[in-house]
This record gives sequence, C-alpha cells and structure tokens, in this order.
Amino acid sequence: MASCAEKLKADAFNKASISKFYSQYRPKYSNELYENIMSFLGEKLAPPYTLAVDVACGTGQGTRPLADHFPEVIGTDISPTQIAEAKVTEKFPNVTYQVAAAESLPFKPNSVDLVTVASAIHWFADLEKFYDEVDRVLRPGGCLAVYTYNHEDMQLCFEGKTERLSQIFQEFIAERYKSFWDMDSFQLIRNRFRDLRLPYGDNKRSNSLKYSDDITVAGMMGYVRSMALLKRYNDDYRESLIQEFQERIMAALDVKSTPEDTVLKREFLTFLCMARKPEV
Repeated sequence: MASCAEKLKADAFNKASISKFYSQYRPKYSNELYENIMSFLGEKLAPPYTLAVDVACGTGQGTRPLADHFPEVIGTDISPTQIAEAKVTEKFPNVTYQVAAAESLPFKPNSVDLVTVASAIHWFADLEKFYDEVDRVLRPGGCLAVYTYNHEDMQLCFEGKTERLSQIFQEFIAERYKSFWDMDSFQLIRNRFRDLRLPYGDNKRSNSLKYSDDITVAGMMGYVRSMALLKRYNDDYRESLIQEFQERIMAALDVKSTPEDTVLKREFLTFLCMARKPEV
C-alpha cells in the first residue's frame, strides 16, 4: 500500500502545468553545496568518476549541476510529467532522465559513484528500502548526498521591507502546510534533517549553506503554484489564495511597478547530509 506521502506526491506532481511551474520557479542550489559534496566524495574515492544519479530529480534543478563533475548523470523520478519536463529543458549532453521509484533504481550493483536527493527524501515511501538500493548501486567508497531547504527559513528581501515580506510569506505557508506538518516524513524538513538517519557511519552534516537568487513577485507566485501544499484546493480557490497573497506582497512593497517587473531577493539555507559506503 502506498504511504500517505507517496500518494500526495503522485497527486501533486503528475500534472504538466505543475511541472512547468516547478521547472521555471523552483530555486537552484549553490555552487558551495556541490563543492562540499565533491570534496566529501573525493576524500576516499578519487576521480575519474563514471556515474552520478540524482534520485527524485523533479525537473532537474539538482541534476544539472552534476554535469561538470561526471561523464554521465542520470536523473530519476517517479513522476512521468516531471521527467518529461526535465527532458524538454535539458541542455547538457551527458545528462539523461528515467522514470523510476526511489526504492527500485535501474542500475547495476556497484556502478554509481554518487547518489543525490534534492528536497525530496520526505516523499519516499520506504526510506529503508531506498537505503538498501543506495547500498546496492554505490561503488565501495561512493557517497549518498541528501539536501533540502525549509520554507520556514526562506526570506523575501526588498529595500528595508524584508521583515514584513517574510512575515506575509510565512503566514501564507503556515496556514497551507498545517495538514503536512503532522506527517512524520515532513518533520524531517521542519527539524532541518537533525533526525534523518543516514545509512553509513562515515557521514557528515552541514546546516549553514546560504543561497539567494532574484525573483519577480509574479515569479514568486509561480513558485507557490509549484508547491504540493495548494494541490488539495480546487483551481478557482487556489488562484484566489495566490491572488490575495500577491496583493498583500504588493501592498507591503508600496511600489508603482507591476508584479512582473518588481524583483525580490529570495534567501534560504540548505541543509546537507552526506554518507559514504565502506570501501571494503
């Protein structure tokens, strides 16, 4: 039987319009994050490398940055629509995508140097089975890297209005996420991976990787549309909530520009956990 989280993910992301918003407006991740991952991997497993796998890749935000480090990168996701969108927008010749569940990875034993999971492990139906798959496909000395950001840490910054804008965003998120926070898997995000059990004793955690990007107010509404938290509402009510959110943001900004022309800075922290498969 599918877990509650697994069913929510299937419902939330198997829609082409959601995947397009996901592709356009979800944040990317910092270069520092990937430098940390590659440094940890290189401590015991020296290049040349063969293959990196990004599990639950969505539309490829966490997959593409691996292209500079590996001759082959494969992103997998349980959602066909997410994979279809990733393929449409892919520019790197050494990056490909496959539909696959995290608990059943289509790779040979001891064939993968690095497995990554970006902002998705809380959706997995069976974490222990996923870890078994990671152990099966990783080479000795290969690594698992799991990372995410927390909506509760995100700030919207604009010329002295940061506190008010961030308050409006947090109020919106808190109200919509009530039904999610009670789920054990989502507590992993809320506690910033402090309780995430890792499969190997040789591991490392970091909770202070900062990232920021620029996004218009209209783009921020696209980001909100990509979230699973609004999936349970019908289309009209969902759009009315987003319109109200946009109006509150624009009122707080008190500018003459339009939502499409008003640029905010979006800031957040990334939480990273890495674990290394024993060499023998």
